[in-house]
Amino acid sequence: MNESVGLKSAALLMLLINVVPFAYGQKTRFGPRPPEAKTGVDYPVRVHVTAIQIRSHCSELKGPASCRDVVYAESVIDGKKLELMGDRVWLPTFYVFPVTPGDYKARITKEAPTAVLAPLDREYELVMPDETVWPCSVTGISE
Repeated sequence: MNESVGLKSAALLMLLINVVPFAYGQKTRFGPRPPEAKTGVDYPVRVHVTAIQIRSHCSELKGPASCRDVVYAESVIDGKKLELMGDRVWLPTFYVFPVTPGDYKARITKEAPTAVLAPLDREYELVMPDETVWPCSVTGISE
């Protein structure tokens, strides 16, 4: 009787090992690596990041609504307290928080569409310590 129970247990274990990984059925798509800082390009803006948060960002611009986690960084740029938003980086083994509190070099890649909104919607590239850049945009202003 013990041999029968052992065989059943072994068969069940083999079934679980071979079937369970396929039961999930979702594809894993890793994000692209962060872009590299361009050689010969000046990054004259100084950014001091004071805090970061991970929050959901939902969009309905193209097709059905989709939500993703993004990084929000509370920053000081030219004496103004601004909130920057950019993507998290997904590498094959883990999420990377592209920015942490500290000082960074940056450059403006796109100005705000109207002077009334400035600096809202302005886009930046922050240079990380590993010489990759974190593309982000201004999503808030505080006093």
